[in-house]
Amino acid sequence: MSPLVHARSSGLRVCTAVGSTAAMHSAGGSIMASSSTDLQYMVREPINPHPLHQTFMHKLIREDEFLHVKFGNRQGDAFVDGSHLYFSVGFGDVVEFSTEAPQLQIFLKDEEVSCV
Repeated sequence: MSPLVHARSSGLRVCTAVGSTAAMHSAGGSIMASSSTDLQYMVREPINPHPLHQTFMHKLIREDEFLHVKFGNRQGDAFVDGSHLYFSVGFGDVVEFSTEAPQLQIFLKDEEVSCV
């Protein structure tokens, strides 16, 4: 189990392998193999994190692992894949991230490619 980390920041980025080549990579994240089932997260602009928490500012969420994020502001929004899809969050709300979602299937002409 990971420790509880308190981090003041402007937000959190979370992506799948397919999403690791755009915004996450441009923010300093790693490009993941397209076959990876991991999630990658990065705290956006952390404000003076404790030195012991530095390694938790950017990590992978592996199979059977979870990331629980407890919101500490009065109100805000969680955006999914850009600005068009979002939901409101408030003080004390918890958002959970895991690798348990079903795989996204991408079909290209006469072949099938599995991605996450």
